[in-house]
Amino acid sequence: NTTICVRPVDSDFEPKGTSDASTKKSTTKKPNNNKTTNKKKTTAIVKKPNGKQPVKDKKDTNPTNDILIPLKYFYNWWHIRHAFCSNAACMQYINKNDVGFSPTFARASSLGRVVTHYSNGMKRMKELCPNSYNELTMLYFQKTGGRYVYSFKSGLVAGIVAKKKGVCGAHIPIKEYACRMSKDLMYAGNLEWNTFYKGLVRNGGKPVFYLWK
Repeated sequence: NTTICVRPVDSDFEPKGTSDASTKKSTTKKPNNNKTTNKKKTTAIVKKPNGKQPVKDKKDTNPTNDILIPLKYFYNWWHIRHAFCSNAACMQYINKNDVGFSPTFARASSLGRVVTHYSNGMKRMKELCPNSYNELTMLYFQKTGGRYVYSFKSGLVAGIVAKKKGVCGAHIPIKEYACRMSKDLMYAGNLEWNTFYKGLVRNGGKPVFYLWK
């Protein structure tokens, strides 16, 4: 038996000092601390519990002239009775269904002004007077017992008035007076100068509603 000794020969296809593991390129990239990345900044939006964004408070302002109309009063001398209307159609209706009053609507005097119930008067007041419009109410006059009595519920529509002084700029106080000569009720700021109504103020002398100048 013959033993042949073979000297290891370097391979032409494998460099010295390399192995299969060292010939493979690394697929894991090292983090590059020198580069800067442009990341978008995010801002947290905090909402209130109700989900609405805060709104700046809006101040109350007075009604504009285009929605203010005069509340006029009329009189029947024979029956000593007053009636109240804020438009000519109302006056025509009363004259047709009652004893008749004077003067004409155009010449009648005014107690003050109300906000019209036409042209979305209350909607406009919500915009102009957002903090206090709930103190406004619709004013009516009902014929009861041969006289016209104010009401906040039903009757002939007069317009929108304030229940408290100064609300949305309403400063003219209107009191209710009984008459010693008839069943009439008259509404005005002060009738103590008139012998028919002097000393007969109702509601404890307090105004029943407020008008605009």
